Amino acid sequence: MKYFTILFFIICVTNASARKHKATPLKISQYDYYDFIDEYGLDDTSIVLIDLFLKKRIEQGIGEMSFLPLSSATTLIIPPVGIVLTAISLPVAIHGGYIYIKYSKKRLSKILTKYQNGKHLSKGLMKKVKNHYKLMEIENRT
Repeated sequence: MKYFTILFFIICVTNASARKHKATPLKISQYDYYDFIDEYGLDDTSIVLIDLFLKKRIEQGIGEMSFLPLSSATTLIIPPVGIVLTAISLPVAIHGGYIYIKYSKKRLSKILTKYQNGKHLSKGLMKKVKNHYKLMEIENRT
């Protein structure tokens, strides 16, 4: 486990240091956080909305979907335990896929374009933005 942690840390550091300013990708699906900030990050609400969508997509969506392959691999090693884990993680993986699609980059782009053209965010989305803004303030204090 500690080797995996060290490897993960090295990959993150080299990936962060290798990031250079590049031309904006042609497709929205190729955008990363910094491309969205450059393109749409005009005010605080847009920045919080970008952060909210991309964190939900990566941390919750991919995180929940990653349980299924792990529990399936456990089935090969310890079949009775692996079957139970797979049965438990299947709904979690389905929910992760739903979150991954719901918080897509294409939807984020559409919402930000409408917001910049003067349309208001929905009440539910505005509530999520306000809550996420509070979380970002707490993270920045520490």
